[in-house]
Amino acid sequence: MKIIRIVTELDFGGVEKHMELTADGMLNYPNYQMIFLALGKGGQTSRLLLAMGYQVRVLNENPQIPNFKLIRILVRIFKEERPDVVHCSNGEGNFHGIWAAWWAGVPLRLGEEVGFPNHHSYWKQIFRLTYIKANKIIAISKAVKKVLMELGEASDRKIEVIYYPMGKPKLELSQEEKEKIDTLIHNLKEKRKKEQFVFITTCRLVGIKNLDGLINALASLQTEIKEKELQFWIIGEGPDKESLKTLAMNKGLDSQVHFLGFHANVNPFLIAADAFVLPSFSEGFSLSLAEAMQLGLPSLATKVGGPSEIIKAHTGLLLDPNDHNNMVAQMKAMVEMDSEERKQMGIRGMEDVKSRFSVEIYTKALTEFYTQELKLAK
Repeated sequence: MKIIRIVTELDFGGVEKHMELTADGMLNYPNYQMIFLALGKGGQTSRLLLAMGYQVRVLNENPQIPNFKLIRILVRIFKEERPDVVHCSNGEGNFHGIWAAWWAGVPLRLGEEVGFPNHHSYWKQIFRLTYIKANKIIAISKAVKKVLMELGEASDRKIEVIYYPMGKPKLELSQEEKEKIDTLIHNLKEKRKKEQFVFITTCRLVGIKNLDGLINALASLQTEIKEKELQFWIIGEGPDKESLKTLAMNKGLDSQVHFLGFHANVNPFLIAADAFVLPSFSEGFSLSLAEAMQLGLPSLATKVGGPSEIIKAHTGLLLDPNDHNNMVAQMKAMVEMDSEERKQMGIRGMEDVKSRFSVEIYTKALTEFYTQELKLAK
């Protein structure tokens, strides 16, 4: 079976990480030939996929919808490659890839929604028409499926839920990286007068992640908990970084909220923290949450969207990102939880996510899905 995976870009980001994990898992399925295609630019991930032995095509075209030149290019590629399956991701990938695959006569045409589409009436109609030309639409969580159905873009029958996989923990570091990170963590924790409790998050610094709400909640919680110094480590970069720094300073938390920047391997920081927190206004799934739980880190996450499907009873806590008091109360519950109880929560979470979201489980489900749907399509 020949499959072409279409994404907007192959540089770095959540979708690119998903492509990397998919490629790793598909190495165990040599009868499934997978080609990766980026509509726009390549970069870090395209180089990695090439090193893994995959065929990669980077078109360097403008992926903005609609680009009819791009559709013509894709039609030509599909007629040359004659894939059995075209599997697209993201809005730009879905629009251009599905239409081109339909025109080229590809038997199995799949779209994939990796988050919550925010479409107004015009775009609802565009994607409703696009998804008619697809055999199936994959949603990465039940929450994403629900939104697609509410928008009227696809029916219950047409949407299949296949959860994103999480990668295995990558703990290896060069000696130089290890020394640098060890020193950084040591400096964050030394010379403190009180016992510390460290919350950590890994995300892009943008409004939808609700980091300003979390900083406000942290300030309120610190006034209630006098015996401990609360720390918040933020790993990632984004356009809101300076405004978040200003907010932390205005709240008197500039010595407690630390912006640690981007790190390719975040696991040493996760292991050194006490709890992971994800306060987003919406999340389609959240690999960062699953990967933190995989390390046994007790976790607290938004109840909006995919995280409520990752965290189950007794494996973590859920918060309401739109309710300041609830955020404070749930963070307080995590801080004041007995340390052994918090440890056991982390262990339960680790065992649960490993049993549901491994790369092996994902690629087995994906290949079975391809086989089943291709039979139906033919």
